[in-house]
Amino acid sequence: MQPEIIDAPALMKRITRERRRDGGKRAAETRRQQRPEYVLANKMRCVIQANPEPTVAPASVIYFVECGAYVKVGYTKEALLRTRMSGMISENPYDLTLIGTVDGGYRAEVKLHELMEEWRHKREWFHLTPLVRSAIRVLTGVQ
Repeated sequence: MQPEIIDAPALMKRITRERRRDGGKRAAETRRQQRPEYVLANKMRCVIQANPEPTVAPASVIYFVECGAYVKVGYTKEALLRTRMSGMISENPYDLTLIGTVDGGYRAEVKLHELMEEWRHKREWFHLTPLVRSAIRVLTGVQ
């Protein structure tokens, strides 16, 4: 079997035409997805999808709560999120802000903690660096 001969000038013309057609959107999207916060958010998304909860369990969410320079990554049943937030607010002397939530349960939360180990402060609390904040916003769809 003969190797395919590629006409490099014709290939470059076709690529140039395609770039003009999409207005450079594809190249911009590729560059955006290579930024560190998108890479981390994608890893987080993959961890969550690879660790689904049993389907018989009630719907649960992984939440991200900001408290000063830290973020708490936890999980709760979706119906109990408001109660969980109220409890944390009453137990904490600092202001808490819910950054966002994603569908997921205990197993995914544990794997997220492992993925975010380098930013761990203690237990479920992590340093809220600009990279971590941006990745959480990308993951949860919050801007």
